[in-house]
Amino acid sequence: TNLRVTELLPGSQVVVVGLTSASGSKLNGKSGEVLSWHGDRWIVDMNDTEPKERKSFKPENVVIVPERVTKKRKAEEPPPEEKKMKTSDLRDIESSDETVVARCLLRLLREFEIVAQKCICVLATKTSMTVMNELAAHLTDKQADGLLRRQLRPGEKVKGIEELDAQEQAVLLCEKKVRSLANSVRINYCDLYGFLKFGFKEPKFNRKKPVV
Repeated sequence: TNLRVTELLPGSQVVVVGLTSASGSKLNGKSGEVLSWHGDRWIVDMNDTEPKERKSFKPENVVIVPERVTKKRKAEEPPPEEKKMKTSDLRDIESSDETVVARCLLRLLREFEIVAQKCICVLATKTSMTVMNELAAHLTDKQADGLLRRQLRPGEKVKGIEELDAQEQAVLLCEKKVRSLANSVRINYCDLYGFLKFGFKEPKFNRKKPVV
């Protein structure tokens, strides 16, 4: 059956089927990991190509491998309840004292990987720095609008800075710019405050559509 957007999640394992072109048919039967949905295609990181390749496929050309999806997502995704700030942290984030906000951000950056990733997206809208821009291009899916679309997977390499530990760089860069980030929280620049308050989710992507 064709796989709609709601049926797959990043990290799902799929097998390629039904390609008929000379180059495409060589991929039939090969497996890969779903990265995202873009336009009308699935973006898939192939497991069985050397060097590693990223391909896009129509829904009818990928078949899910259920038993591998569950194991992978359980290993990589912490339980939802772990991705929450303490009440005291939320209080500090809402403080009118920028120093209090900055100190809280430092704690969150080190405790939650996703917070550093969101902050990189925000910083890159105002800062021209190669490593930061490469990270943001990956995390925002090249939209450069401060919104986190693609979380880093454990050990994932980022194009352009493959020799660096992407998550480690994100934290280090954010620590250096924590004062700027504290100000961004206070004015809710790029929805940073909303992202923190609502369980590390982009408010823009989670707003319910009005009923027509």
